Amino acid sequence: MNKKILVFTTLFFCCCFGKTLFAQESGDELLKRLQQEVTLEQQNFLQGDLLDKEYVKQILAEMYTLDQKVREEVIEEFGPDLISHPEAWQLMSSMDDFHTVKMKEILKQYGWITISQFGEVADDQAWLLVQHSGDLFFQEGCLFVLGNLVNQGETSKKNYAYLYDRVAIQSPVLGKQRYGTQFNLINNEFVLFPYEGTMEELNQRRAEMSLNNEEEYLEEAKKAYHVEENH
Repeated sequence: MNKKILVFTTLFFCCCFGKTLFAQESGDELLKRLQQEVTLEQQNFLQGDLLDKEYVKQILAEMYTLDQKVREEVIEEFGPDLISHPEAWQLMSSMDDFHTVKMKEILKQYGWITISQFGEVADDQAWLLVQHSGDLFFQEGCLFVLGNLVNQGETSKKNYAYLYDRVAIQSPVLGKQRYGTQFNLINNEFVLFPYEGTMEELNQRRAEMSLNNEEEYLEEAKKAYHVEENH
């Protein structure tokens, strides 16, 4: 499954960094600046002891912040035309691949960043970094772990739903998403990947995972990608 398609599912849940200080940048200039930030992170990644939970929380927060900053600015610049800018995808893939390596190291030590040990914020940050990974096998392993933790209140229901769908649409066994979180942008319209059951059943499952209904979700996506502005 092409990662360019998958990224349209969580990109718009970003922090609002904006581009106020760089309003006159061209797209090429923006990508060059962001690439410098990504390279700087990789060259100067904070070293520490993974047994130190405060260190783990710090590096999770730093990786998460860069992830969201890059995606926020890329979306702000390219909007629904993002799919036609391979250099932007390459930038994000480079960042995601590095973060995946670090997440594997962290999760080898802890299994998961559980709420009881690390708090809800760190759980969310860890999930998003896994969600943006290009390593399906790694995501499948994390999904299995989260499946055992979600009913214990050790991870967010929403996070489990997003990761389940992300894995499902790439899986030759599952094939269909369960919670309607994964979509593609085709001709300026958001199109859901195949899902289990009816729309009514889908919305029922979404409610059970503390997600809003599908119509509201897609409207949020349109606004985030400035689709309405480009009709």
